[in-house]
Amino acid sequence: MKSRLRVGSLILCFLLCCQGCVHNKHVLMDQGKKLYAEDKYKQSQKIFSKVLKIDEQDAEAHYYLGKVLLKLNDLDGASKEFSSSLKINPRLSQSFSHLGIIAIMKKDYEAAVTFLRNAILYDPADISALNNLGFIFLMKRDYGEALKYYTKSQKILPDDPIANLNLAEIFRKVLLDKEKAVYHYQKYLGAQTQETATALEIRAWLQKTLEELNNERAQIVIERPDPGTPTTADPVPLNRPEDLDSGPENGLDVLQKIQYYETSGDENYNKALLLLLAELEKEPGNALLHKRLVFIYLKLGSLKQAIRELKIVKNMGMQDAETRALWDQINSLSENNTW
Repeated sequence: MKSRLRVGSLILCFLLCCQGCVHNKHVLMDQGKKLYAEDKYKQSQKIFSKVLKIDEQDAEAHYYLGKVLLKLNDLDGASKEFSSSLKINPRLSQSFSHLGIIAIMKKDYEAAVTFLRNAILYDPADISALNNLGFIFLMKRDYGEALKYYTKSQKILPDDPIANLNLAEIFRKVLLDKEKAVYHYQKYLGAQTQETATALEIRAWLQKTLEELNNERAQIVIERPDPGTPTTADPVPLNRPEDLDSGPENGLDVLQKIQYYETSGDENYNKALLLLLAELEKEPGNALLHKRLVFIYLKLGSLKQAIRELKIVKNMGMQDAETRALWDQINSLSENNTW
């Protein structure tokens, strides 16, 4: 009887001890998060390490310790903790996102893309991951991919300053779409709390560009049912895919418009690129559109993007004479690619 009482007492003590550990772990986690929010990284590091001594399988503690070590510029230590959290919880999107940041800091962009794409696989609304993917492809001059990720980010958070600033830069300097550049610059400026050199430069550009756009709009003439004096059309956004209907290309289908822009002068290649990217959003498996994109990237001098698109065409099974001729053209520009 006494032995049974002793066993029962031991079990009760064990259960109480476990409950105390769990309670203590939660208290420590709250303390660590508070210290982290107050930028007290050394102190929070000690707290999260204590949590892991209580429970080394706590994925959240590994994740927060990784964040702390990243703030302390211990990239390898942070990477180890984020990886540990993923071994426990493979769907922890924020750990993938932070591993992507570390890879960017180490200039390992291929690894960064893999980590960041995993992050948005488990959390499609991860603004940081989307913006960092946009940054990587912008660095690579892959404007189509950069545009895609920044657009997704801006749709989720319309006033996000990072996405809006970079979208404005792409529309202004690559796609030459003043209207969309103006829109995104204005969204960017609306989120700024202080005037910076960048903001001042943007304001100067906006003032000049809005005057130019107003002059362009004033020259647009529409026909009325009754003959009479031509009048100025209502203001409309310019250079959007759906609005490219005011010139000789009016009435053509999308592919015909693209071919028209390809053959009507250097200034229209960006219009063709804009149309193609918009169509590929609707039909990502259209090999013909990918092939047209090869032509445009070659015209714009973007060899890496042209190679990537041509590989997509090949993988889709299109290996006709024109495709092989394109590859020959690319091989003449780069000796590192073989069919």
